[in-house]
Amino acid sequence: AHDAWAALRHSVVIETMLNVADVAHSMQSWELFLFWNQKLFEELYVAFGTGRSDKDPRNDWYTNQLGFYRLYVIPLAEKMKTCGVFGDRGNEWVENAISIRDRWTREGERVT
Repeated sequence: AHDAWAALRHSVVIETMLNVADVAHSMQSWELFLFWNQKLFEELYVAFGTGRSDKDPRNDWYTNQLGFYRLYVIPLAEKMKTCGVFGDRGNEWVENAISIRDRWTREGERVT
């Protein structure tokens, strides 16, 4: 039973880390977040402009980013903290994500 529990825990930690790897820029710094956020926006805008997407990212970008933080980034950061993989530094994921979200709340519409 102990081996099965350990294997499950390892699987959950690895899965969580893979999810974080995909959006780590959202938990690191404002500058890094803006850099990759702009790249994604541009990619989606080009897709819209060339007819590969019917959704114009300009319409909801600001509010979608807030929802992304509320529903995905901050809970994922909290999960990383709970996993304990980063020891005492695990809280930095959460603090950074909240700080970036708060700054986006203040400056995101202008940046977009």
